[in-house]
Amino acid sequence: MMDNQSLFNELVEIMNTIKPEYEEQKAAWRGSPFEWLLALPSRSVGAVGERLVHEWLIRRGFIVAKPRSGSDCDRLCYMRGNPKVIRLEIKFSTLWRQGHYVFQQIRNQEYDICFCLGISPQTAHAWAVPKDVIWSHASGQHTGRKAQDTKWLHVNPNDPPEWIQDYGGGLEKAIQSLLRYFER
Repeated sequence: MMDNQSLFNELVEIMNTIKPEYEEQKAAWRGSPFEWLLALPSRSVGAVGERLVHEWLIRRGFIVAKPRSGSDCDRLCYMRGNPKVIRLEIKFSTLWRQGHYVFQQIRNQEYDICFCLGISPQTAHAWAVPKDVIWSHASGQHTGRKAQDTKWLHVNPNDPPEWIQDYGGGLEKAIQSLLRYFER
């Protein structure tokens, strides 16, 4: 029978074999203007993503506001001279080790567009996808009976699925997709 210290040392040995994989991933972000995001808890990362999209859309000429408490969307988006209001759900992801973004916690709630912003060490990608489209293509995030309540979407920015290509990829293309929704 092994003692506690021997068992601990075994864990350290295993950890030392795993560690290089994660250090390599972190090295890709070294010097990136977004490197600081990696140190935040996931809930904070999501809040940063919402604020980033909010401010960025304002700089693109949109009027963006937080909805009243209890709303199912993250932001309300308007355009001067256009009476239409678009309810945005904002999803944010940094690039995962496998080279793709994972937009999580997609729910069947009251929003018109799911705005997905993905940040890589030196670039960014975005998609402004209508709710019905993203909901039909995202897959169950959890297993069990409630697997369809929450979905997620994996997108390789270098090889995005064909169905999402009309809604963005490049930042400008995502803005054009959002503008098209105001024209409907």
